[in-house]
Amino acid sequence: MTVSCTSLVAPANGHMLGVRTDINGATVPVNNEVYFVCHDGFHLLGSEVRTCLGNDTWSGTDVMCIGTPQLRACARLNCRNGGKCVKVNDQDRYACQCLRGYKGRRCQKVIKTSLTGPIKRAICANSTFHQNCYCEIGYKIGSARNLCFGTHTKRHIDFPEQRPLCRHRCVNTPGSYYCTCPPGYDVTGDNNRDCRDIDECERGTHNCTDNQYCFNTGGSFQCVEVTCPPKYFRANTYTCHRDRCREWDRKCLKDPLSYTFSFIDIPSGLNYPVDIFRWGVGVDEGASQDNRFYVTRESNSAGLFSARKVDAVTGMLVLSRPLDVPSATVDFEMRELSAGPRHQLVVKYTSRVIVYASPYSF
Repeated sequence: MTVSCTSLVAPANGHMLGVRTDINGATVPVNNEVYFVCHDGFHLLGSEVRTCLGNDTWSGTDVMCIGTPQLRACARLNCRNGGKCVKVNDQDRYACQCLRGYKGRRCQKVIKTSLTGPIKRAICANSTFHQNCYCEIGYKIGSARNLCFGTHTKRHIDFPEQRPLCRHRCVNTPGSYYCTCPPGYDVTGDNNRDCRDIDECERGTHNCTDNQYCFNTGGSFQCVEVTCPPKYFRANTYTCHRDRCREWDRKCLKDPLSYTFSFIDIPSGLNYPVDIFRWGVGVDEGASQDNRFYVTRESNSAGLFSARKVDAVTGMLVLSRPLDVPSATVDFEMRELSAGPRHQLVVKYTSRVIVYASPYSF
């Protein structure tokens, strides 16, 4: 039985967080939990959290991000001529945002072409009297009949919160346009309008050494090393176990039994506070199954993180606001307590979570 799973992919219109792949970036270790967050305007259908069970098997069900009433409203509008359906107020009212050169409720009406932009001579069957003239693709005939004016196919952005035609940047050209993406992304999607992150770890184009772990981030990658704290030894790629404590050494016994390292990449544009990491460890025999979760003060001096309890044995790490630095590290601690009224500490675990912030929302 293999103790790994093939990595899942993020759903359309959503993100996948908490993934840890092996040193080659190909598979996910057993017991790794990933969870899913949908973009604004979409809700999750399927399992919010899925766990690698080994033998290439994941718990839960496949995930989809399903659109809200916007999809139904936009389907009824049926914007024409490249128009985009956008929300125009806070009462779920939608309208068509038209490309330049069109108007109407559905962008179905052609308006007179502006005299701005690139100009070319029309192609006419009779050049003397300008008869039977036509224009190249991407141009419209002007009132003079012998001149063609380039149509700017960028969208007007009347509402600042709306996404433009291109995912990242639209470059206007005479009679057309093209989309570009930032470094580390490929242009993809319908008509090459979207941006897809290049996974340097999967492609093998990173420069990490054999002793480093390649972790893919939005537009880039990180070469990271799992360094165990003093008096801990490396148990596997991501985990450090505590050395055996002497019975009289109470300080050692109160230290975490293990440190598990987790790497997370988050996009920009999330709604904060946001859940970024779900974690739970099976309790020992005799424990109360009432785990407590904390963020250590030493690792959270800026107050970026907090912990909340999900159920008796599972906790959630919460990011309260956007990172103002490229990355942040926090120790997320779980304590198992004994049964009975005193609830004494049985064992403690720490997950050291390293969060990388992408400057882009895709």
